[in-house]
Amino acid sequence: ANYLFGKERDPNGRADGAKRMQGFRVGGQYMFRENIDFFALATVQRMHFEKQNATFLAFRNDETTDFTIGMNWRFMKSWTMKPQWVYSKNATNILIYAYQRNEVSVTVRRDFN
Repeated sequence: ANYLFGKERDPNGRADGAKRMQGFRVGGQYMFRENIDFFALATVQRMHFEKQNATFLAFRNDETTDFTIGMNWRFMKSWTMKPQWVYSKNATNILIYAYQRNEVSVTVRRDFN
């Protein structure tokens, strides 16, 4: 688990200006068998923008939530397959910045010892 915070500068004159952010992340991993691990991760992050958006006449505030679940399967010596699913949601007071996203990926990795 960890707590995160920071400030992002105003890149190229963004309409909402710089942003302050804070949040937390918690996750874990469980070894099911010698060659299979399951993992899960959850993150919540709040962002507050410093300039009033001139188009929407509002100070933008976002809350992003991410959930990840997956596994590591070591199917041969030095080879790992990692399927995972990531769900992301951005809730905001300026609706054009709101979204929900599902990502599914499979990564195959070879370790060279």
